[in-house]
Amino acid sequence: TENVHVPIDTFTQTWDRLVKGESWGAGLGIAETVRPAGGKVVFEKKDKLDKDDPFDRVQKDCHFRSYNFRMKAGHTYTLDLISGDKSGKKLDTFLRLEDASGKEVAQDDDGGGFPHSRIVYKSTRDADYKVIVTSF
Repeated sequence: TENVHVPIDTFTQTWDRLVKGESWGAGLGIAETVRPAGGKVVFEKKDKLDKDDPFDRVQKDCHFRSYNFRMKAGHTYTLDLISGDKSGKKLDTFLRLEDASGKEVAQDDDGGGFPHSRIVYKSTRDADYKVIVTSF
């Protein structure tokens, strides 16, 4: 038997997904393993944030970049933000996935100072999504 505690904020934020029968993450007691389908890279972008980028509406006082990406229903996508600074300075990265209307469907903070963020998302329909990259 496993005792699972879920913060009420998390529960209320994910209720709509639960009602739809959507599944995410691993089963209870099972560590999630990322297995890319065929390991094929379908989109890659090397870029950098700077002070001239606009401010993000979610991560206040943080600049952001947004990239549009088309996903196909039933496919699982692994979105990785690999960050670095030539000076060796650690960046606090944040990665967010939104649908075309701007509704957040997934996010990953870097885990408190770890220099990379990752989202694993299985698309339930063919649609355009926005990958939002911030650093704060």
